[in-house]
Amino acid sequence: MYGALGTEAVHEDQPARPSLSYGAHKLIAEIELADLSRRGSLDAVSLRLPGIVARPPTETGHGSAFMSLVMHKIAAGQPYVCPVGPRATAWWMSLRCCVDNLLHAATMSTADAPASRVWQLPVLHLSMREVLDALTWRYGPQRRELISFAPNDRIEALFGRMPPLHTPAALAAGFRHDEDADQLIVAALQAS
Repeated sequence: MYGALGTEAVHEDQPARPSLSYGAHKLIAEIELADLSRRGSLDAVSLRLPGIVARPPTETGHGSAFMSLVMHKIAAGQPYVCPVGPRATAWWMSLRCCVDNLLHAATMSTADAPASRVWQLPVLHLSMREVLDALTWRYGPQRRELISFAPNDRIEALFGRMPPLHTPAALAAGFRHDEDADQLIVAALQAS
């Protein structure tokens, strides 16, 4: 959604500069909802979502699928070749936390919404190493050996180099993240 990002932290009011058609379509929808809300046709807000885990354990071809697959594979005791390296960082949220945030957005007052009507949800900013540490703490250290790495430059550039994300306004408005890597894993795998 934000386009190419460096290593500096991103603030929730960072302008969107999509580098993929998928992100451009999301931005179009945000602008349309904000315009309809401005005109009084509806009262809407848009939520910017991070990588939601855990998707069903199938190879979908989506670049960010590794975020869910690594969880499913370790939980099942199966080998997996991860397309990003252990130092790759992403923005993570469990499906359960995402649903809680959607329900919160549906019931909150929009009086204090930003003029854009867009909320960037709070996220966990975790490296693959941190996620693997939490998974192996839960499922046993022998499972770490099931994961090997074959970084794909394109996937890592799009989904594995996310900088820290600061969302103080969203947190103050009652949106939340999963608290830590272990809670993320428990929530993600219980929902799948």
